[in-house]
Amino acid sequence: MKNQTRRRFAVIFGSMLVMVAGLALPRAVFGVDFTTDGYLSWDDDSDCLLVREHEGKVRVMAGAVEGLDEGDHVLVFGRTVNDGAECNDYDGPVYYVTEVWTLWAADNHKRTYYDHETDGSFRTWARRNRGE
Repeated sequence: MKNQTRRRFAVIFGSMLVMVAGLALPRAVFGVDFTTDGYLSWDDDSDCLLVREHEGKVRVMAGAVEGLDEGDHVLVFGRTVNDGAECNDYDGPVYYVTEVWTLWAADNHKRTYYDHETDGSFRTWARRNRGE
């Protein structure tokens, strides 16, 4: 009876470890510490790309932003860079985009121009569709 209880405990504990590792892996491998959804614009003073989130927060973007245009409604993943050197020595945190996930075609998030699940890499999609 003790072996059966131990085996159950081991299966439950092992399952929990696999689940925790699965949730932590993307952050560890890709260095993702933020996800943002909002509209893009250019900041004339710093020549940096900005995203205004739906809640009103504005983030300065750098990194894999090639192919993105002012007015785009995007969902992106990335990591925080405390040094503003990524964006013309901007004074404050800069959010380094590691992956463009979605380029929305509508405000209601029901249609897309680009979706990582169906369109492959954003860089390839932007070259093909935007001449970038």
